[in-house]
Amino acid sequence: MAMGTACLMKLMLGTEGHLALREAHHAAEMARLVSKNRDLLAPFLPWVHSYNGEMDARLSITKHQEQAREGISLNLGIWIGEELSGMVSFVHIDPLRQKASLGYWLDQDKHGQGWMRKACKALLTHGFEAMNMKEVQAQCAQTNSPSQNLLRAIGFEKGGFVQGPDWASQQELQYIRYKLTCEKWLALKS
Repeated sequence: MAMGTACLMKLMLGTEGHLALREAHHAAEMARLVSKNRDLLAPFLPWVHSYNGEMDARLSITKHQEQAREGISLNLGIWIGEELSGMVSFVHIDPLRQKASLGYWLDQDKHGQGWMRKACKALLTHGFEAMNMKEVQAQCAQTNSPSQNLLRAIGFEKGGFVQGPDWASQQELQYIRYKLTCEKWLALKS
């Protein structure tokens, strides 16, 4: 995906929200959002432990822009109204196999309002229809019931279990693999 395309990308979430690539001027807002949600995110996302303020936000925004330009990931901010409220991402894109890995998180104050479902569906639609993905995979901790419920509600199918990553706080976590094929996605939409 060309950077010009990624920068201009805006995927709508109804009339009150949208997804878009973050830019440098979002760094302070992003840093505040991560800090506010640190306790919620830290058990499941390794980068949260070392994420410290606006400089780290700036670096991650620059890195995500570069990765979008290279076509190896697509990390989009979730805006509800004018407020940056989380992220939804193809954290890894394999263009050769036409597969991607889905990742997401949302401000705890926005939970239970359907925003994450809308955000994931918008990104999946873009992935399957505009990027020609054949399959999207996701993993979530066995202890993360809300994430499992979200993936099943969207249409992901449960696969096997994998041992959690080697992060100090996650050595005991088991993760569940999920997948959604383009064929199934199109069938669900019809």
